[in-house]
Amino acid sequence: MFWLFLAASSVAATVIALVSVGRTVKRMAQEPLSPRTYLVSEAAEYVAANLPADVAPRVTLDDIHTVVQWHIEWFNTSDRVANTTADTAINADTSIDVLVEKAVQSSEIDPVDATFICVAHLDYMTRMGFLSPAMGQGKTRG
Repeated sequence: MFWLFLAASSVAATVIALVSVGRTVKRMAQEPLSPRTYLVSEAAEYVAANLPADVAPRVTLDDIHTVVQWHIEWFNTSDRVANTTADTAINADTSIDVLVEKAVQSSEIDPVDATFICVAHLDYMTRMGFLSPAMGQGKTRG
């Protein structure tokens, strides 16, 4: 009798679990995925809020917008993001090097500040799902 009760309980628990999972899968399949929209202003606010305490007073929101725009332009050059494979993953250090070089050429933004802005921007893009964690990391990020 005990074994019969145990078998019936197991079957009932399995049926309940399968029905619950089935309903959830069906509901999720019917819900449209909300596409992520990249907003430069939102990215700049995140970067400003996540800069180190000694860097934040030296940069303006316009400086952050400029570096973020440079970074987006770098990503769009040669379709880096669209054509990324496991073998040609975006190297965070390369993007930082390019932005530092641009900061030196423009003489508007200190190259060190540009580096911190770029690292914070990579963090933002990773947290928002625009980059995979592996793509948003480099030697400078530890």
